[in-house]
Amino acid sequence: MIESKRRLSRIMLASHTSNLNGAELCFIETIKALHIAFPGIKIFCVFPKDGPLIEQCNTLIDGYEIIDLPWWIAEKKKHTVGEKLWNLKRIYYSVKELIKYIKVIQPELVISNTIVPVTPSIAARLSGIDHVWYIHELGKEDHGYSFMFGENITKRIIGIVSRIVLVNSFFVYSRYKKLINTRKLKTIYQPVAIPDNNIEHLKKTDDLVILMIGRFAPGKGQIEAIEALKGLINQGEEINLVLVGATDGEYDQKVREYIKKYDLDSRITVVDFTPNPVVYYEMTDIALICSKYEAFGRITIEAMKYGLPIIASKAGANTELINDGVTGIFYESGNVEDLMVKILKLKDIKLR
Repeated sequence: MIESKRRLSRIMLASHTSNLNGAELCFIETIKALHIAFPGIKIFCVFPKDGPLIEQCNTLIDGYEIIDLPWWIAEKKKHTVGEKLWNLKRIYYSVKELIKYIKVIQPELVISNTIVPVTPSIAARLSGIDHVWYIHELGKEDHGYSFMFGENITKRIIGIVSRIVLVNSFFVYSRYKKLINTRKLKTIYQPVAIPDNNIEHLKKTDDLVILMIGRFAPGKGQIEAIEALKGLINQGEEINLVLVGATDGEYDQKVREYIKKYDLDSRITVVDFTPNPVVYYEMTDIALICSKYEAFGRITIEAMKYGLPIIASKAGANTELINDGVTGIFYESGNVEDLMVKILKLKDIKLR
C-alpha cells in the first residue's frame, strides 16, 4: 500500500471522530491491515475527543492523543466569513498540538484516514514527514457535505500536502483525478473483515427477507427501498425489510414517519447502528444497496463474504464490485418499478 525505501516502524494515524459507526469500522480494519503489511510496526492514533472508538482501538495501537481536529467540510451549504475565520483559528491551534505530538512519537509516516480533517496533513508537512491521504468519500455527492474553502481548492491542497493520495474505488478516483496529480493518486480497495463467514440460517418464516445496512441518509435510498416494498405488498407479496443503521437524525425520523404513514410496521424493522450485524445477515435472503453515489460499498463486500445475493443500484462503485447476474443484480437507480422486478426475480431460491 505504501512505497518506502526504508522499513516503516512508526506511523501516526488520524481519525475524524471518536464515535463507533460504519466509517470507523474501516478505521479499525485499516489499523489491522497495517499490522499485516508491516509486522512489528508501532501505530499511534489521534482522535478529536474521547469516545468508544478509542476503546476498540486500544489493543491494536501503541498510544494515542486527543487533539481537536477541525473539519474543513460540513453539512451546511454556505459558511459565513466569521465561521471560516473561526475554523482557521482552530486549524492553527490543532496544527501546533499535532506538531508537538509528532515530535514526541517521531513517526516516519502520517496517514489521514478520511477527507474530513486537514490539520494532520499540514502538521506532517511542516514536520518534514511524509503524509498519505486515504480517502473513503466523495463529500458532496455521497454525504451532502460542502467544502468550506471550495471543492477545487480543497482537492488541490490534498494533492499538494500528500506524498500519496489513496482512494477506495476507481469511481472515487474519477472524481479526484482532474485536480490531483495522477502520479500520486492510487486506488486501494479498503479492507473489510468479518468475524466468521460460516453463518447459521435463523429465519423463522418462509417470507422473503431483505436486508439493508447503512447510515440513514437520502443518498443511501432507504425510502426508495420502502417504496418498492410497499408496491410489492400491495401486489400481495409476503416480503419483509430490515433497515439497520438508524440514529436520531432528521432523515431517520422521515423514514420512520413514512413507514407509519403506509402502515408498514409489521413488514419493516428499523434497527439502530450495530458494529456487529451478523445476526441480521443470518435472518436474510437478499442484501439491498440503494445508494445513489456509493464511494466503495463496505456492506456489498460484507454481504458477499456472508454468501448473500445482492440487489444494487447501477451507480457509483457498485459496478466495480458486483458481477451482474453472478454475485448480484443491478437495478436502475431511482427506478422503483425496476427494483420491484429485481426483487421478484430473486424470490427464486435456486437463482439466489
